[in-house]
Amino acid sequence: MNLSSLLNNRKNLLDLLRIFSDCHVNEDGRIYLVGGAVRDLILEKDRINYLDILITSGQPFEYAQCLKRAIPVDRMIEDNKYNTVKLVAQYKGECFSIDINHTRIENYANPGSLPEIEWVDSLFYDIKRRDFSVNTIAMSINDDSFADVLNYSSGINDLKAKTMRILHEKSFLDDPTRLIRLIKYKERLGFGIEKHTKSLFYKAVAENYLKYISNDRVFNEIAKCLCEDYSHLCFDSFNSFGIFKGLIFDTVDLERFEKCPRNKISEVWPSSDLMLLKLLLLKNPLFLIYNMPSKYKNCLENHINNSIHWKKSILESKSESELYKISSSIPDESLAAIAFSNFPGNDAWILINRYFSSLKGMKPHLTGKDLISMGIEPGKRIGILLDEILECKMDGIIIDSRDAEIEFIEKKLGRNV
Repeated sequence: MNLSSLLNNRKNLLDLLRIFSDCHVNEDGRIYLVGGAVRDLILEKDRINYLDILITSGQPFEYAQCLKRAIPVDRMIEDNKYNTVKLVAQYKGECFSIDINHTRIENYANPGSLPEIEWVDSLFYDIKRRDFSVNTIAMSINDDSFADVLNYSSGINDLKAKTMRILHEKSFLDDPTRLIRLIKYKERLGFGIEKHTKSLFYKAVAENYLKYISNDRVFNEIAKCLCEDYSHLCFDSFNSFGIFKGLIFDTVDLERFEKCPRNKISEVWPSSDLMLLKLLLLKNPLFLIYNMPSKYKNCLENHINNSIHWKKSILESKSESELYKISSSIPDESLAAIAFSNFPGNDAWILINRYFSSLKGMKPHLTGKDLISMGIEPGKRIGILLDEILECKMDGIIIDSRDAEIEFIEKKLGRNV
């Protein structure tokens, strides 16, 4: 099987892979594209910008340096322990994430332990260490066999059958994060679970294999699920399979958000940190048992403790200026979560949308220097008057113009206008 015809429809990717082939620094070695990029190429997914490159000889760092001379690289991250390099590179207007690895074998001394690495020159043995068959398909990017597929673990058959399958009996015990990743890929691809894999999966859940790994590693996998476009499906599956003992997710608000039109999301939540917003929409305090970054933990605790009160205060606001005062005292991420949990058309959504779209960015035309030049002594009164101007603008008492603000201040000072 050769994927040249599929690559011909993706000129930037094809050209980039040709550069990878030319950059190979060891003439005796071989170079391959493996994993998700090959899987998604066969499935004809819209976008492929994550490239997992395997070399069978030489050093990933040396290969990365060769690539840096050939394409613009924004960032390079080395992991000396695992002898891997990650590049973030721009090529013809597209951003690519490129992982460069040497073929290896992984051995697990204990359940859930991080693997011990043995470097090999064999693609076959590297493939056998991987998680699911659909992620094991490799494609040659060597000149003599460019775009030829290597299908050592029957991944193509499982793609056709739309099924997720692990590679060996101890897969979940070796690396229990695969329990979470199985759900992630299952929901992303819309696949089922192969019969024997499902049996081993249920055994792993019943015996709580997640106990063998740290809370940090568990949260890291949860975070990756939150980055999925339809992450609510992952959390629905977590509930139905009972992966997290005693942890049930209410996904109603998350699903509402993920089905919200993208333009509506950008109106209320311009931030790029969608993972934080999704955490708040799940609002599950049991998340706090996992070692999430303090930024997320503090925001989640604050939201869980105060969101009901915040929403009530917003709904009881009597004027635009009062809505502004209340909303500006609440973290933006919590406001967005409250809004999306009431989308569409609910009063809370309407009010918070109005705050983000018009009130939050409103400022007086006059500055403190302007007020001083009008004869007002420097001090607290400057700030008070500027706040009054802003409130009056929001409530329509004065129009939005510099002259109107000057007239307002002159009247406050008892001067004839």
